This record gives sequence, structure tokens and C-alpha cells, in this order.
Amino acid sequence: MDYWTKEEVKQFLKVLTHRLKILFILAIYTGMRRGELLGLRFSDVDFDNAQIRIRQILSFYGKMKEGAKTNAGNRSIAIPPNVLEELKKHREIISNEKLLAGTKYQDSD
Repeated sequence: MDYWTKEEVKQFLKVLTHRLKILFILAIYTGMRRGELLGLRFSDVDFDNAQIRIRQILSFYGKMKEGAKTNAGNRSIAIPPNVLEELKKHREIISNEKLLAGTKYQDSD
């Protein structure tokens, strides 16, 4: 199996400027699966206790599904302080987008 070194990860995140950078950060630091990442809502993030709760997933067919793929997938994931800060930054980006879009914004949390 081929995987990135810590230095390669640092370099990748350093140059990444994409709006959805948070997905890559979460994948790298938490090991969350693609469907879990895409089903994540801000209501699933406990900012006070630095945890993410897996409560739904986006299926391969584009449908939201309550719960995780397996019973073991229904879990809480501790997140380090740097990831928590990135989540806060992303929440601010989303808040600004809501303001700019006004009533056109579809809020799915």
C-alpha cells in the first residue's frame, strides 16, 4: 500500500486553497469515509468537546441515509485542536456565503 508521509501531507495542505479544503483535513486527521464526510453537518460537530458524531452518510446513489454503513460506524471521533480551528474557519465561510446568497441559499446544515 502506498501512502503519504507526514511531510507530503503538510505540503499538500499548505498549498491547498480549495473551498472544500476541510474535507481533506477531516479525511486525513480522522480517517472518516467519503460518505461520512459528505453526510457531515455542523450539528454533528461538538465544538465544546472537540468531537464529531457520525449520524448520517451520503450513499453512493446520492441519498442521505441515517446512521453509518455499519453499527460500528455509528461513533464519535475526537478531533485535534488544529482540526477544530479549521472547522470553525469553514463554518465562518459558510456563514458568509449564506449572507451573500440571502434567500437563495439552501441550508442543509
